[in-house]
Amino acid sequence: YPALARLAPNVMVEDGAVPRPKLPEAAARVRAILSDYKLTAGLLFHAGDGNLHPNVIYDERDIEETRRVRKAGHEILRACIDLGGTISGEHGIGVEKRLAMNWLYDRAELDLFSRVKEALDPKDLANPDKIIPVSDRHARRKDAAPAARSAAASALITELKYRAAHGIKSRVKGLGTRLSSPAGEDAGRDLDVSGLNSVLEIYDGNLTATFEAGIPLRSLRSELKAVGLEAPMPKLDGTLGGLIAAKAWTGIRDLLLGLQLALPDGTVCRLGGKSVKNVAGYDLTRLLCGSLGAYGVILSATIRLCPAGKSPRFPHGESLAGEFVPSDIHRRLKRAFDPENLLNPWIYG
Repeated sequence: YPALARLAPNVMVEDGAVPRPKLPEAAARVRAILSDYKLTAGLLFHAGDGNLHPNVIYDERDIEETRRVRKAGHEILRACIDLGGTISGEHGIGVEKRLAMNWLYDRAELDLFSRVKEALDPKDLANPDKIIPVSDRHARRKDAAPAARSAAASALITELKYRAAHGIKSRVKGLGTRLSSPAGEDAGRDLDVSGLNSVLEIYDGNLTATFEAGIPLRSLRSELKAVGLEAPMPKLDGTLGGLIAAKAWTGIRDLLLGLQLALPDGTVCRLGGKSVKNVAGYDLTRLLCGSLGAYGVILSATIRLCPAGKSPRFPHGESLAGEFVPSDIHRRLKRAFDPENLLNPWIYG
C-alpha cells in the first residue's frame, strides 16, 4: 500500500472469489474491465483459494474518476458471479456491497437472511443496515442460474409444498442411521429423502464435489475413489445429509462449502457455493450442521476434497453428543426457518 500511495492518493481494494480453475479467466476479465474504464490497478491473489484483490488506484477528488472506479468495481463482482464465484472471499459485505447481494442471491434467500438476523438480533444492534440490501427489487431471478436438480428432488419439493399448504407435519427420514423419532402422528408423516442419492458434480480441478444429501457415505467414497479423490473425513456409515444434520462428525462443518436447502414450504434456497472462500452474507451453511432436519430439508451439499491418499488419519467413530435440548436461541432460529414447526416437530415440542 505505501507503494500504491506513491502513485495515487486513494486505492479501492476489491475482493471476489471464484472456483480455482476459473481464476485465469477471472484475471483476464478484470484486466479488460480496468482497460474499458481507463483505470490502473495492482492485481493481488490468494491463488490457491481462487481469491482475487484488484487494488485500483484513483483520486477521490476527481468525481468522474471515482464514478468509473465504482462502476468497475461492480462489474468485477458481476464477473465473479458469472464464473460461479462470490462477491467476497474474506472482507465481508458491509454497506458498499449490499447492492451486489441482489446479484448473488434471490429474494427467498435474502428474506431468509433477514429472518435469521431478526431472530438473533431483534433490536438490530449489531451492524445495522449492513449486509442485507435495503431493497430487493433487483434480486436475482429464480431462473437466472438454475441449479442441478434430480427428479427425486423435484418430487420432494412438490410434496413439501403440498404438505405445507395442508398443515401436514413431516418426519424427515433417510436411512435411519442417526436420528430416532417417537412413534405416532405427533411425529409427523414420513418424508423419505433416501431417493436423493445422485452425484451432481465432481469438480476435480477445484477439488470439490456436489452430492445429493441422501447419498450413502459408502457410495460417496466409492465414487470419489474411482476418480482418484477422497473426502477428508472418517469412514462413517449413513448418508451425507444425515452426517450434516446430526453433525455426527464435527469436522464436517469445515468441509462444507455450499448447500441447497428446501424450506418447509418447498422454497429452495442456495447457500454458499463452490468457492473455497466465501463470506457473502450469513454463514447459514454451517448453521445447519446439527440442525437435526428441523430447519429445512438438505437437498444437496458441496464439500471440499483432496487427492486420494492425502487425507489425514481420523479416529474411528462418531462424535458423541448428549440429548439435544433447544435453547431460546435455537427456538428463535427454528421460527426463522420453520415458523409452523412442520419439520421433525417433536424436537421443538
